[in-house]
Amino acid sequence: MRRQLSIALVLLALTGTALAQTAGALTMDAAQSAHIAAQPSVTLTIDRPQEIIVDAIATDDRDAELRLMQGETIVADDSDSGDGTNARIAQFVAPGSYQVIVWERQHREMTSSVQVTAAPPLTPVATMAADGAATTVTTLEGDWARAASVEVTLNVASAGNYVITGTPAEPDCSPELTFIRGMRVDGAPIVGTGSGAAATATRALDAGTYTLRVRNWWGHARHVALAVTPAAGRP
Repeated sequence: MRRQLSIALVLLALTGTALAQTAGALTMDAAQSAHIAAQPSVTLTIDRPQEIIVDAIATDDRDAELRLMQGETIVADDSDSGDGTNARIAQFVAPGSYQVIVWERQHREMTSSVQVTAAPPLTPVATMAADGAATTVTTLEGDWARAASVEVTLNVASAGNYVITGTPAEPDCSPELTFIRGMRVDGAPIVGTGSGAAATATRALDAGTYTLRVRNWWGHARHVALAVTPAAGRP
């Protein structure tokens, strides 16, 4: 069971959408204006770095869309990662104020419950060193990104540049590798060029312990060989 976050909002019903209001007749040959209400949103206050899960749960046959923003910056979007046509976002966030925005996919009137929970920690399936030795993991069968992910503990002895590679064992696997340190994502996810292709990148790493989150983009359980190798000519 997920534990509830200690935040200003846990559950709120949102009614209506930006396009549910009538603007009146507008013609092309005369400048006119009309007030269109903003999409429903709620404010989320985060007090410490953490990973959260945001759910938008629609009623009846409605299709919820979900966006997490900080100021003018879009942090994450989702359409259907929740159950059925519900939306869900799993996101590492820094302390601060965020806006959770919900609307209906076809811009119909909708009542939606918004729930924010602290993401339960994943138990690492392996521990590896940044010494070039390969470690093979099996991703999970999951219908959204976090549910399909496994984590590996990575120990880096010396700061420097490293080549990170995730090589799929099956042709229908497209690995995605995410570095996490101190409840923060370190850099963009490392992805391949398509199914069956390795995900690889050279990245500067500090000495210390990282979490490497691995998934198959297609959400199926597949084998991925992981290796973190000192780059040639590194200090």
